[in-house]
Amino acid sequence: MEVSIIQHIQSVRNAFLDGFFLVFTQLGDELFFIFVAVLLYWCFDKRFGFKLINVYLLGASCIEGIKSLVARPRPYTYEGIVSVGEETGGYSFPSGHSHSAANLSTQLSYKYRKLPLIISVAAASVLVAFSRLYLGQHFLSDVIVGLALGIGFALLFSMLFELLGDKEEYVVLGVFPLCLVILLIIVFTGSAQSTGNVQNVLGGYSAVALGYFLEKRYVKLDVKTKWYFQIIKIVAGLAITLAFKEGLKLIIPQTQAVLYHFVRYFLTALVASFAVPWLFKVLRLGGSGNAPEKACESGNDEEKAVDESAENE
Repeated sequence: MEVSIIQHIQSVRNAFLDGFFLVFTQLGDELFFIFVAVLLYWCFDKRFGFKLINVYLLGASCIEGIKSLVARPRPYTYEGIVSVGEETGGYSFPSGHSHSAANLSTQLSYKYRKLPLIISVAAASVLVAFSRLYLGQHFLSDVIVGLALGIGFALLFSMLFELLGDKEEYVVLGVFPLCLVILLIIVFTGSAQSTGNVQNVLGGYSAVALGYFLEKRYVKLDVKTKWYFQIIKIVAGLAITLAFKEGLKLIIPQTQAVLYHFVRYFLTALVASFAVPWLFKVLRLGGSGNAPEKACESGNDEEKAVDESAENE
């Protein structure tokens, strides 16, 4: 039955819909989620950006575990269903894109609680889920469960995160050693092939936890600043992070694939979570960068007050 549903959907395929859903499905990609989290972390709300990525990665880890247990083939492996665009690797159940879109939508809705936002992100999540059917990457049950788990994991892990109060940086004490232990298990058991991109997640997650701890303790960047500084921060931050990520390919030996991917993602995430905010502070692109200007304005106001007082006398 689920095969026939996708066949029916793909019966109305055309070039416009192919292009539209190939682009729109990227809203459920992990890179889009990370972009939103980094945008919040650098420019609007560091704690929420950190929470966003923590809650997402915990949910995504559960999704990958379920995929491995169920091991359901992708729809495009069935006769009569084509893969529109590149074939997604791995197993089908549940949908990671649907989980990602629902997870992000739920966290944003839970944080800001604005009806227009809630309606917009909910509609986007449904369209992302439908795009996975249209593109032949998931079955209907995959996306329904993916959406449900995205909402459920977002609410559950958000509540657990809030139990940390204003000491959320100490999550590093659990995350960092756990990531290293899992990495060692993968290395010594030789299970790298069966774990997919787990080493990337381990490297990135451990570095984000460490980077946030160091940033909150020693950098303390005030992310709220003038709008043109925000644009500079986004462009410069992304350029530095991506250049660093690609540059590491030329520096780190690739003889040990698991360690290579772990170290590469670890260093890249550490740059994004710690080094880039530190650079923003040095370059006075944060709110604290306006302090001298405000001090000058305050000094000028005091001088004017003294002058006016002297004139009145």
